[in-house]
Amino acid sequence: MRSLVVLGAGAAAAVPNHVVLVGGNLTLDGRSVSLARYDPERRSWAAAYTSKLYADAADARAAGVIRAVAANGSREVFLGGRFDATSADAQALYCGVGRLVDRGPNDGARLERVGDGAWCARAFAAQPTTIRALAVRGALLYAGGRFASEVWDGSRFAPVRHVARFDSNRNAWLPLRGGRLGSADDASVNALAFCDDQLLILGRFGTLAGKALASPNVAVYEPDAGLAPDAAGGFVFASGAPAAVDAVAVDQAAGVAYVAGRYDAIVPGGLPCAGVAAKPFREAGHAWRCVADPAFAFEPGSVELLHAGARLFAAGAAAINSSWAAQSPRRVAVAVFAAPPSRRRLR
Repeated sequence: MRSLVVLGAGAAAAVPNHVVLVGGNLTLDGRSVSLARYDPERRSWAAAYTSKLYADAADARAAGVIRAVAANGSREVFLGGRFDATSADAQALYCGVGRLVDRGPNDGARLERVGDGAWCARAFAAQPTTIRALAVRGALLYAGGRFASEVWDGSRFAPVRHVARFDSNRNAWLPLRGGRLGSADDASVNALAFCDDQLLILGRFGTLAGKALASPNVAVYEPDAGLAPDAAGGFVFASGAPAAVDAVAVDQAAGVAYVAGRYDAIVPGGLPCAGVAAKPFREAGHAWRCVADPAFAFEPGSVELLHAGARLFAAGAAAINSSWAAQSPRRVAVAVFAAPPSRRRLR
């Protein structure tokens, strides 16, 4: 499993209401599928998308994979990952992003291209486009991942690095204003989320517009202000090893964002934190803080997050020195967080 989203009533036309969508390299009823749905009323799994995805339209042996699923209130579901085509002889490139479109109860769903495909043209892309995160709200659609390319912005070819926005008027993906995010070949954007009107951008990157970030691996974006460092802090390994943020979940009602990833400290200040961190983004002067004490720590890079029903669910590998490591033979732990960070308690 690479991605998961819970759909409420009226969330998407291509799938039934109140279901869970899961994307990745999956096996269902003995066959490979890239997207599956779970119906809690029927307590059953079914394929939500059955066509094969190709990571490279020129190579029928290269299977594609879905790594991100996002839905908005206008009855749309978007899929992201590493895929170029839905057939071995396709001429149109998806470039890792598609819109799930309902074809009726008997025909299932099809995948529709988003954009003209130019942003992953082989002439510009030094590496295959891999979309690891999507964020959608109304007409706003953003994609993050590991990619580096050039796109025509109407006057020139502009560099797009690891995060992009979709311009529906031009039917094109464009860079975010404010400069390049990350400079190394292994930089990536792994998670995106809206905190009110601000887009939270998380991943593995240490520079913005060519300048080193004092609080790495986190940035924020607003259309009017552009890209900026996150004043709430960033995430590192105290040893200096490369760190990254891999997962995010947001409680919009409470105004709290939660993250998890490969790090063991919050900067500035070097606050120890191995597991889940949170920030109350509506509070003045807010900062990232650790959600759980070391007794409830996860192994860095193993955690997935989901906020649903006023609770935060965190699943991952229990740290070897945590209180729950001995309780699970495979050291896999699932935690439920049911309080604001100021009254933190994982169980």
